[in-house]
Amino acid sequence: MPSTRVTYGYRAALVAMLAAALGLAWRVRFVCDDAFISFTYARDLARGHGLAWFGERVEGYTNFLWVLWVALGLKLRAEPVAWAWGGSLASMVVTLLALHRLARARDARHYVAAFAVAMLATNFTFLAYGTSGLETMLQTATLTPGWLEVERLRGGADVRDARVHRDDRDDRVHRDDRDDRDGSTRRARVLAFARASLLFALAILTRLDSVVYVAVLGLALLARARPSRPSQWSALLLPAGALLGGWFAFKLAYYGDLLPNTFHAKAGAPGEAMSIGAVHAARFLHWYGLWPLLLLGLGLAAYRRRLAKSALPLALVGAWLAYVVLVGGDFMEFRFFVPAMPPLFLALAELLCTDVTGSKLPRPELTGALATAVLGLLSWLHATTFVGMTADWTLDSVEVLGTFYGHVHGDWPRLGTALGRELEGTGATLACNGVGAIPFYRELPTVDQLGLTDAWVARHGVHPDAAHRRPGHQRFAPLSYLRERGVTFVLGSPTLVPLGFLRGPAAASLAERWLPRALGPAAVPVARFVLVAIPVDERQAIVGWYLTPSPAVSARIAERGWEQLEVGAGL
Repeated sequence: MPSTRVTYGYRAALVAMLAAALGLAWRVRFVCDDAFISFTYARDLARGHGLAWFGERVEGYTNFLWVLWVALGLKLRAEPVAWAWGGSLASMVVTLLALHRLARARDARHYVAAFAVAMLATNFTFLAYGTSGLETMLQTATLTPGWLEVERLRGGADVRDARVHRDDRDDRVHRDDRDDRDGSTRRARVLAFARASLLFALAILTRLDSVVYVAVLGLALLARARPSRPSQWSALLLPAGALLGGWFAFKLAYYGDLLPNTFHAKAGAPGEAMSIGAVHAARFLHWYGLWPLLLLGLGLAAYRRRLAKSALPLALVGAWLAYVVLVGGDFMEFRFFVPAMPPLFLALAELLCTDVTGSKLPRPELTGALATAVLGLLSWLHATTFVGMTADWTLDSVEVLGTFYGHVHGDWPRLGTALGRELEGTGATLACNGVGAIPFYRELPTVDQLGLTDAWVARHGVHPDAAHRRPGHQRFAPLSYLRERGVTFVLGSPTLVPLGFLRGPAAASLAERWLPRALGPAAVPVARFVLVAIPVDERQAIVGWYLTPSPAVSARIAERGWEQLEVGAGL
């Protein structure tokens, strides 16, 4: 009876942790502008126009499976942000449950599994990307259960090897036939290989960089639980081969390229990218206080001679950190590290909580509890102190991402629908750096000045010099290209001003810095240009460079009385 009470109490505590994680994730919920790029592709797909950017076949997304999920919601007439949040929160629960089962499958004690889940469930970055509108949590929710299947297969291999040794001692004749007589074991292994294959493929379909994680797990699988029969090899190779083969064939036929357009847009000089990525990784490990605990755990595990037990989660974390450094990190607050958090916190729990009989070190339960409390406190401190952008402009907090740098406070449709209303029927086109919510709600073609959804800019845009350290922003549309495309208004990084601003004395200061702000590293001297203030509501307007005048647009400007500022000399 006592053991039953403990089991019920443990399960109740686990449910409470999941409920708390959901509540905290909802408390810090947000959506970022980049999510609306995927929403635009999903909407065109749901409308039967294909996976294109306003009719142009360019793979400006890196999350194929997530786009399909959002398209399903739009087909069902769901509001896209709410639908995306629901999918991410469900994925978060799947990840936490899979991590718990993973810890138990690795023969960890209950408290080790509980500490691993608690560390993950109290991490601010993990909770924040429980929403966001991005595919981050779906990727994590396919990789973690995939690892669970690998652990089950590796555990089965250990049991099978033990049987062989026992049979060898008792009767060598039956050594090779033992598993053959166990049909249920063979079927279970075939199903486990198939599930692992399917989950690996779904992870790669969600984000192509899942290959890094899958490669490490694949090596571990082949080293400890290699398929021994044709049926097992088929179960391992066919599901992933069919899904990924079909996807790659579609990409080649539809887009003419296996790599997404975003790869070409974001690829920078290797040396520069790695230095930025190294700073990014160091900030993550330092701001959350992870590196001291990792060193402590490694030291304790080495002392207890249990270091090899955590080799696989440490290999996963090491491979992922190396990947993040190699690609130069990301400007969104530690988003890239979320898929590596389950192995990271499982490794910490295992390293800090491994017990050794007769040791004078603190009890592992106490060590794990203290580490969990420290990590939770540091996570809270990080969430409350990092609310802007780093001085080197390489990392943006969740707060500024969720408010579009102060332009949006829970009302994402405002900018796009206002522009659509003001420019309706004029044939006007836009160019801007944030091609998420504005094009999605405006529903008119927009040129991406960063090249994420523009094939020409991604391959031929201006590359910034070494002083520009912004991750993921390595190409900029030159002015000549914007003119060639007949762009009506250049917005650059959208700038909101009070109505009447362009008629006031402060407008000259804005005009002086407009070209570098709008064109970035692609800025060139311009002798004359015209700024207009396009009304957003009764209080604010968005500033645009009237690049390519047209009779219809000029008539609309005159009709609505938009403010204009003619600048006689550029920079």
